Amino acid sequence: MKNKTNPGVFIVGGFFRNQNGLPTTQAEELKKLLQRENIQVFFASRHLNRLLRLFDILLSLIFYSRQYTIVNIQCYGGFSLVLEDLASIVAKALGKKLIFTLHGGALPANIKKKKFLYLRVLRRATVITCPSPFLIEQLRPYGLEARLIENSIPLKDYVYVEKEQFKPRLLWMRAFHPVYNPDMALEVLQLLKVDFPDAILEMAGTDYGYETSIKEKAARMGLDGNVRFRGYINQAQKNELAHECDLYLCTNRIDNAPVSLIEMLSMGLAVVSTNVGGIPQLVQDHREALLVASEDSGAMAEAIRQIIQTPALGRSLVVNGRKLVNRFDEPQVSSKWIALLTELNLSDVRYSGHMAL
Repeated sequence: MKNKTNPGVFIVGGFFRNQNGLPTTQAEELKKLLQRENIQVFFASRHLNRLLRLFDILLSLIFYSRQYTIVNIQCYGGFSLVLEDLASIVAKALGKKLIFTLHGGALPANIKKKKFLYLRVLRRATVITCPSPFLIEQLRPYGLEARLIENSIPLKDYVYVEKEQFKPRLLWMRAFHPVYNPDMALEVLQLLKVDFPDAILEMAGTDYGYETSIKEKAARMGLDGNVRFRGYINQAQKNELAHECDLYLCTNRIDNAPVSLIEMLSMGLAVVSTNVGGIPQLVQDHREALLVASEDSGAMAEAIRQIIQTPALGRSLVVNGRKLVNRFDEPQVSSKWIALLTELNLSDVRYSGHMAL
């Protein structure tokens, strides 16, 4: 049902695209999807500073309060929970319907540690959405039900190259942070060098203060000539590296439904990943990827050898992976959001071009 008085959606999240090499967030993806459906979207914030971001969000929620009926809060917990708590208080005080979209493999552990605080915030939601069955299952013991709406990618922007043979040309792409365990990628490379002295590891991603440590470790391990550090890479560079490389290493210690892994499947890389968090529910072992235990560098190196020595296995993983990623394409994910907004009487509103401060 169209609501002519309060037709819009306000998205609370990070809108940092093109700032300091930060990747596109799912808040930005959602904004793009809704605008393409002619839905009026307001959003905040572009500020990297947490305090400025908080004030921007709260002031914008109030300033545009007559022009939207639903607030979507992209919820990561941790340090961001203070912001998410205050934003949800303001949204409810303004009489808005509230959608929490939960992200991050660390959320279950954080909720367990601070159960009262997290449940106090999450129980304000009209609807909770999660990008993976993993988080949905983790919420149920607390009496919280959630709807599955996957993370989205613009599949048309990813160039798919179906591999026939697999060489030890490895790609690691994630933020340089201990939670993503780039150290493990170096350890895997060192093990592979025994059989493949010319093995190459491309490492790309935003630096969260850990890249220098990894570079120094690579030098100490004698891997200088085998590791290339690319920094943050854009879409064109992802396609280029995916064409040059044959295998993707996902070494995460914690994760939920990593977009980076979905991107690699969409470009035709054979994936070897740790089986942490929601990853085993995202990809099946020996179907779309080979999965190994977290921290087990030996098992990951052996899985890579297996793909190199058995190309038919690698080709099977690549083909199945490409089929899997279709459900993360923007039109499929967009339809789920429109279905949810239809239920909340927001299916036929018009985008006016306004945005938050």
